[in-house]
Amino acid sequence: MLISSLKKKYSKLLTSCIIAIATGATIIVNLPAKAEILNNPLDQLSREEQNVLQDGKIFLVGEDGKYTVKVLLTASIATVWEVLTDYDNFENFLPNIAETEILENNDNHLVFEQVNLVDILFFTQKSKVTIAVKENYPQQINFNVIEGDIESLQGKWLLEPILSQSASSLDQVLITYQVNIDPGMEFSSNRELFFYIYQDILQNTFQALRQEINNRNALP
Repeated sequence: MLISSLKKKYSKLLTSCIIAIATGATIIVNLPAKAEILNNPLDQLSREEQNVLQDGKIFLVGEDGKYTVKVLLTASIATVWEVLTDYDNFENFLPNIAETEILENNDNHLVFEQVNLVDILFFTQKSKVTIAVKENYPQQINFNVIEGDIESLQGKWLLEPILSQSASSLDQVLITYQVNIDPGMEFSSNRELFFYIYQDILQNTFQALRQEINNRNALP
């Protein structure tokens, strides 16, 4: 009962940063694997990271509000970029997002409002968050929350293409996601619980991103 009560109380904070990918420990999720690669940014990573990514899995690590996730996908970098910047359509392929609306669009600087919904037992919580984005195609997307029910949230996506050694094989993209999050003083005594719930929601979100990227990459 205590856990259920706390989940309900703080679900509004959690939904305000649903697009962040975060966890307090390393988590492995299966993804399609890819073999031979050339021009490889993976060479800069640890052997553990390389093994996980080359096995077609997600590598996540972090604690205390600072998290990094890396994933290797067989997809064009244009498709990955298209999905990550399709703000107007997030509600069509991301869980828990009911509506998004672009408020400002000045070339590579955007501001959008997002309405989030999350089911906690028999309750559905609704919240809004305003996010500012700076795009640097096709390498990087920086973002930060400028208004909402959370103290701070900022981070970036980094995209690195990896060329295949075989002419008959498709290229890949190494996606690195970094985020710093602070739920604020309201959650100061329950930060561990905050990240526990946050982790569950955001894993589902990243799975949906992966699926959308795969779907679009498969289109003619």
